Amino acid sequence: MPNIKKLLTAAAGTAASGDNLFVEDVFSTYLFEGTGSSLTINNGLDLSGEGGLMWFKGRSGPYQNKWYDTERGIQYAIESDTTDANQTEAQGVTAVGSSGFTLGTDGNTNSNGAEMASWSFRKAEGFFDIVTYTGDSSTSKQISHNLGSTPAMILIKRTDASVNWAVFHKDLPGNNGTGKGYLSLNTNDNNSVNTNCFSTLPTSTQFTVNANYGGTNASGASYVAYLFGDDAVFGEDADEQICKMGSYTADSSNAYFVNLGFEPQWVMIKKTSGDGNWEILDTMRGFGADAANDQILKANSSNAEASDYGAFISSTGFYGSNQSGANGSTYIYMAIRRPMKVPEAGTEVFSLTAFTGNGSAVNISSGFPVDLAIPAKRTNTVYFNFRDRLRGSKETFQLPSTNSEYSNASVECQFDRQDGIRSDGTNLDTQYNANNQTSIIWQFKRASQFMDMVTYTGTASTIQSITHNLTVIPEMIITKSRDATTNWAVYHAGASGGGNPAKDNVTYLNTSDGYGYGYAWANFAPTDTIFKVGNSNDTNKSGDNIIAYLFATLAGISKVGSYTGTGSSQHVTCGFSNGARFVLIKRIDQNGNDWLVFDTARGIVSGNDPSLLFNSTEAEYSGLDQIDPLYSGFTLTSSSTVNASGGTYIFLAIA
Repeated sequence: MPNIKKLLTAAAGTAASGDNLFVEDVFSTYLFEGTGSSLTINNGLDLSGEGGLMWFKGRSGPYQNKWYDTERGIQYAIESDTTDANQTEAQGVTAVGSSGFTLGTDGNTNSNGAEMASWSFRKAEGFFDIVTYTGDSSTSKQISHNLGSTPAMILIKRTDASVNWAVFHKDLPGNNGTGKGYLSLNTNDNNSVNTNCFSTLPTSTQFTVNANYGGTNASGASYVAYLFGDDAVFGEDADEQICKMGSYTADSSNAYFVNLGFEPQWVMIKKTSGDGNWEILDTMRGFGADAANDQILKANSSNAEASDYGAFISSTGFYGSNQSGANGSTYIYMAIRRPMKVPEAGTEVFSLTAFTGNGSAVNISSGFPVDLAIPAKRTNTVYFNFRDRLRGSKETFQLPSTNSEYSNASVECQFDRQDGIRSDGTNLDTQYNANNQTSIIWQFKRASQFMDMVTYTGTASTIQSITHNLTVIPEMIITKSRDATTNWAVYHAGASGGGNPAKDNVTYLNTSDGYGYGYAWANFAPTDTIFKVGNSNDTNKSGDNIIAYLFATLAGISKVGSYTGTGSSQHVTCGFSNGARFVLIKRIDQNGNDWLVFDTARGIVSGNDPSLLFNSTEAEYSGLDQIDPLYSGFTLTSSSTVNASGGTYIFLAIA
């Protein structure tokens, strides 16, 4: 195999400024609502310069799986759920650009009011290539490709006649080193062995089709082949895998684990030991911590999206469930890694909006796909509603309550938008969207070195290690049991004192207590890959499903820090260039001090500042000048309740 790391920049194209390629540069799941008129989708992929595939599937009704690519010409469509030949679609994809594509009025890709999913694959060595060729019915026809590595999966479709798709996958049972096993993408049929299809295994430069099988090598017939690789040549150091093809066998447990070595954002699964659909899950449509929340589309079916048990996410792979396969059944899969890039501006990962409720459906923009939303009303009895993509649209916590999460379909918070959250119900939640209710919402996006979320199951063991994908050492961790009444346990790198380092101390987001000694963090300082929890019910209760939110300092974007109060005005520098937009502060060296939240949407000004308390249901208070704007962070005033002389404070600030 050639040295892809050396060839990547020259041969595959590069990201901006000559950086290595990331998954965001070559793959996109983009959801949208059809308009029935010209619509431009900016998904960040260079499809005009590098070429690629655009795959569309309607979610809200029976729409064909439409495939357009730059090799056949964007005016032609094929369908993965039929055997049909090329179709001329003048109003399908009408243009491709350096950051996406434009759609026309075709009903299968842009029907007015239709909920649509699009998956785009940009050509890049080690990940994806497209090849067209003409069959010759020879015994062993070799077709060259530019994947630069050995394909792990190949999808072939004859484009001039109605013939089944042919699929090679490296883990198909019939291969046995010969390449003979194959499947049809347009059917739910199980694995077949056909000597007239793929006769040998592919190499890093070519793949071979055999004899006169119409699906891959009929004389004079035209074909398109889509090749997928799984080389570890992406990311900051060009050593990370973004795509993986593999197989597994279901066992008798309710959650058999498939270790990818990364957290996926998109998975396609096919049963090979019997008939089964090509099921597609992605995190934009609800693939998260619970299999029951999965919204499934099928490559071989035009059916609308359906809620079903499929699989659920881990920080290093995914779990199947017995709802999606019987004990002993075998499956193949293709999985694509979650986004990897380090953000360059706070507006890429954090948004805040003060709004007035309307008592009906509402959309709140952010500028990015939201992973964690915390809305709260500002008057009367205040609850902070923690909603996140991993747990799903129906699930919420209500800080400062210690109750387990609750599920309510009538007040769903939908995360299936590229720009913010939405509600299809009669109201987003009466807690913060009642008519004329003044409210605030903070929206976060998971991103390397800024924020991560992890779900795990408690064991009550002395030490349990939890893998995360923050890629740096977490400086603040918040955990909450989903299943039981527990405190919101907080690890903070600044919460040391009384002879104890931070790893020995715990604070609680739902109380006014200072730090206390405990075994919540197993007396272990977190690393850039794991954190540990001990035998505390708040972090590791046996059998409980638990979620953790992780934060770190990222230059110019976030700051997790601590300071000592002076009783007089003092600057807290965070390395920002335009001030802090969000500040959370807590005094920890004594009890009786609140978690105060300030933000620029409600006002960080040179005067009285509206504040809310994470540990209290009290209404917003605006009667004191506590925090003033500072270009590099924030300024504490002499009258501030978070600046008492000699007090020890911890904080999280976001630019």
